[in-house]
Order: sequence, then C-alpha cells, then structure tokens
Amino acid sequence: MHSSAACISRPGTKWITFFLVIAGLVLVIFDGIRFQSYHVKTATHHAMFWMYHHSSLVLGLHILLMILLTWLFLPPALLVLTCGFVFQNIYLARGWSFVIAWSASLLGAVIGGTLAFCRAPRLSRDLLTVVRERYPILNAVDSALITSPLRVMMLLRLNPFLPFGVLNYDFAMKGVDMGLFVV
Repeated sequence: MHSSAACISRPGTKWITFFLVIAGLVLVIFDGIRFQSYHVKTATHHAMFWMYHHSSLVLGLHILLMILLTWLFLPPALLVLTCGFVFQNIYLARGWSFVIAWSASLLGAVIGGTLAFCRAPRLSRDLLTVVRERYPILNAVDSALITSPLRVMMLLRLNPFLPFGVLNYDFAMKGVDMGLFVV
C-alpha cells in the first residue's frame, strides 16, 4: 500500500472515537449519580415538547440529516433509530409514526445516495483503493455487476456487512446507469 492511501485510513481515529465514547459514558453516569439524571430528563422533556409542536420542521430536518449523512459517507443507523423513537412520540395520536419515520428515512437515503453516486467519479482514486481493500467482496462482484446490475445491486443491498455508502460509490465507479441505480 502506498503512502497516500495509508494516509487516508488514519488508524489513530479509532482511539479518538474510543475515548470520546468513554468520556460520554462517564458524563452520563456522573450525571445519573450526582444529579439523579435531572439534566438529562429535563433536556429530553424540553426537546420532545419542542419537537411535538414543530413536527413538520423535525421531519424536514430528519430528511436533510439523512441526505447529509448518506452523502458524506457516514452510517445513518443511529439517526434512523432515533427517528423511530422521536416520531413515535410526535405522531403517537395520529398512528402513522412508523410509516412517516420509514418514508422520511427512505427519502433521505435515496436522495443522499443519488448525490453520492453523482459525486463518486470526482473522488480520489486513493480513497476508492482503500475502500476496495477494506471490502474485498466488491472485487468479486465486478463481472456479475456488468452482466446483471439490477439483480446484483439488490442482493448487495441486502448484505448487512456492506455499508450503503460504500455501495453507492462502488456502483458509480463501475459505471452503473444512474436511472438503474435510483430504482
């Protein structure tokens, strides 16, 4: 592996992430012990009250965040799970919380994925080399993607071990038709 590709992977970020998670957990535990979670409960209550009265804005912000996370190659799983919790409380009386949360997440993921698909050809080849080294299964599906792209794309989307962001960029670099990608 040459030096520019090694520069992209940044192995020290795992330690930074680890320490940030530990610091967050220590802060929450300290708040729970010292203040009996008063600050967390109060902040959550005020946030949910605001979201209940501004449900359309919250829905739009969720879609925008989904677009940004998907476009920036970040996994949106935590946002989707949070969306289910928040929308259940916001749209509880209406009974449509699951449908609204699913539709908003899907819309944001499709738009973000399409933007990522369009951006992929302008990315650094070194970044794509690192991605292909981390996910060797992508090298194995090259010939299948050429012969039947729709079937291969749908099967790869069902694979829980390949992030959608990786697939979006890989499909674009393989020359998959944009119309076929959006389907």
